[in-house]
Amino acid sequence: MEHSPITEKERFELELELLESFANPMYIHYLAQSGLLDDPAFQRYLHYLQYWQRKPYVYYVEFPHALAFLKLLQVESFRQAMKRQEFALMVYQQQVCSEITCNGK
Repeated sequence: MEHSPITEKERFELELELLESFANPMYIHYLAQSGLLDDPAFQRYLHYLQYWQRKPYVYYVEFPHALAFLKLLQVESFRQAMKRQEFALMVYQQQVCSEITCNGK
């Protein structure tokens, strides 16, 4: 079966969907556990996705944490730390506490 190339619109939608999945620290943990974050080709792709931080693309991003995590995914020590479940859970808890009132504050 021959596959037709994806359109620019489809590529835009796929890349945005992947980017927004980075707003979920547990998904990043899954990627780290699978070894994908160690793959140099995927690391280059993460670097490529940085264009979402610029106008006009940034206006399409619904989950700002995705952009913060994309930036952190450029850092080797963060990618390695996300392999550990306790670290991923701590990141998740900090993310949730930044969105809602935590510790009675």
